[in-house]
Amino acid sequence: MPTQIKNVIFIGASGDLGGPVITHFLSLHNAQAPFTVSALTRQNSTAILPSGINVIRTDYTIASLESALKGQDVVISMLGYDGIHLQKTIIDAAIKAGVKRFIPSEFGSRTYDDKVRDAVPIFGGKRQIVEYLKANEGKISWTAVINGALFDLGLKVGFLGFDLQSHRAKLFDAGTVPFGATNLHTISHALFSLLSSPSNFADLQNKYIHIASHMTTQQEILAALEKITGKTWEKVPVNGRELSQTSLEKFQKGDSGALTGLIQAMTWGKLGDENLGDFRGEKLYNERLGLPKEDLEADVAAVLEGKAP
Repeated sequence: MPTQIKNVIFIGASGDLGGPVITHFLSLHNAQAPFTVSALTRQNSTAILPSGINVIRTDYTIASLESALKGQDVVISMLGYDGIHLQKTIIDAAIKAGVKRFIPSEFGSRTYDDKVRDAVPIFGGKRQIVEYLKANEGKISWTAVINGALFDLGLKVGFLGFDLQSHRAKLFDAGTVPFGATNLHTISHALFSLLSSPSNFADLQNKYIHIASHMTTQQEILAALEKITGKTWEKVPVNGRELSQTSLEKFQKGDSGALTGLIQAMTWGKLGDENLGDFRGEKLYNERLGLPKEDLEADVAAVLEGKAP
């Protein structure tokens, strides 16, 4: 019998990623599928979570987590970097609770690639979680979603290199390096399709799956920004290799703020023979998951108009 998913619990549901993703997931769920959706939070958390979900509190001990996860079919982790290490304990509790699938906090770069982890050492923690899941495949299954940069959120907050207020663009290595990027609502759609389809759930277990709203470059995004705003933007050149080296030195000295430069240089910079943010050579699961075909200019306009993410 194909596995029918009924109960889904999110961890990290109030973060910059988790909040919008779970909100859109709920809109799909309410319209199409009978999931019971919950969010796991700390006992003393004051985070405001979307309406329509069950809130389950935990002190993150094994016993508390096992009790919280009892009856859940799928755990979706959207924990930030500070919480990545907690996932091993959560996985142990999920196994004891009988959870079927654990979706780790990936949702970004190809952390399985040695060169990517060399460029951004903190990604090693994410890889370790997948390796732990692999070691426990007889007890719990997993699926890791690789979506590249967060397109709409990254554009909004300046992470993609564009200051929307000052019309200033930081172009890494001329802005010509191809990379994959995905909108937050598209990640929601992918998760929903994975869990609502018994065949997708079965076929996509114990593997990385790649999705992307756009395979693009900074120059293509800049062209859309200039067209929509009707302004010529200031261009600031950034050397990816130099940014990577200086950011790594700062990060190794304990400067957590240098993580931004590390990821930006890895994604849009030319650090070697390969463009590490470019995963056009990987199999995309967009069609399999029924993801919408998206228009770059329309998505840029939605961010500029405050309609996304």
